[in-house]
Amino acid sequence: LQAEQRGLARIALNFGDYVKAFHVHAIFATNNLIESKPEAIRAFLRGWLDTIAFMRANKSETVKIVQESMRVDAEIASSTYDITMPELSPDGRQFYETWRIENSRSGSVIVIRYVYDAATENRR
Repeated sequence: LQAEQRGLARIALNFGDYVKAFHVHAIFATNNLIESKPEAIRAFLRGWLDTIAFMRANKSETVKIVQESMRVDAEIASSTYDITMPELSPDGRQFYETWRIENSRSGSVIVIRYVYDAATENRR
């Protein structure tokens, strides 16, 4: 966005306009960590979801934080907010097909063993 703002580049397309079932914001943990520190995982996920809720409810404050942390002007921070927020799940749930990782060369499909449901704090 900064390069476009400065006239150095132009955004030709937005990846999200063409690939709907893709989530760049994913959180992964090893089975070992999930089994050995379930409370830490739950605390992290609660914090993540609380942060997203804060961001949704407080755009102007979030934009100010982005400005300071990323060292960008208000227009870039606001545009980044507008692009990013729809990608962030408000409750931690995603569509099942987005949790499937496909390797087109080998034809293999890896399905994650379970998905953490933040709303119920259960694996499914």
